[in-house]
This record gives sequence, C-alpha cells and structure tokens, in this order.
Amino acid sequence: MALSMVVTAAGPQFAPTISGFIANVSWRWIFWVSLILAVVTLVPVVFLPETYEPVLNRDSQKGGEGILAKAFTRPVYMIVFMYFEAYPLIFQDIYGMSDGIAGLAFLPIALGAAIGMLIFLGYDHFLYRAKS
Repeated sequence: MALSMVVTAAGPQFAPTISGFIANVSWRWIFWVSLILAVVTLVPVVFLPETYEPVLNRDSQKGGEGILAKAFTRPVYMIVFMYFEAYPLIFQDIYGMSDGIAGLAFLPIALGAAIGMLIFLGYDHFLYRAKS
C-alpha cells in the first residue's frame, strides 16, 4: 500500500524534470520517452486483476450506472486539484529558469511522498507489532 501511494504521488513529479532536460535534445524525444514508459507500465495494468473483494462486490451491485457516474465525476476532481500549470508560469516566466531547471521544482513533492511512505511503513510496522 505504501509503495502504491508513493508511486502515484511521486511518479508525476518526475515527468517535468525529465521532459525539461530531454526537450533540449529534441521535442520528439519527449514523446518517445513517454511511449516507452507507457508500454512498460501497461504490462502490469493489463495483467493484474482487481482482487480486493469489497470493491468487486460493490461494483457488481451498483451496475453500470454507478461506474458511469464515477467515470464522469473523477475528471472534475482531478481538475480541481491540478496545480501543475502554475509551476512553469512562476519558475520560467517570473524567475527565468530553463525548462529542465524549472522541472526540478517538482522534486520536493516527490521527496515528501517518499517521506510519507517511510512514515506509513513505520506506522504499519508499529500496528503489526501491536496486533501480535
């Protein structure tokens, strides 16, 4: 669970950094690197089934109506919490940083996600010992 949390929180933070430095080579390489990463991560997505029983039971009881509502509301939540657009405006336009250097501003968010993972693992270890 901790790894899943840190991957979803820290993974997107590396994209601006990587693409900022790759863009100096060629803009086409940004798409090639994205394609390579998409193909590599597609393998687990396709072959790993959902195994959490409450989710399987809830989705089978709701039917198509609940899933459709979730599919339309989830992007709205993503737009509300999207803040990636502010970073280039601030660090490139105001402070005059290059694409790659401005992308480094995302790394503290990834570091915070990693620290959160360590805290979660420590708490999980504490909880496991308390149950024993």
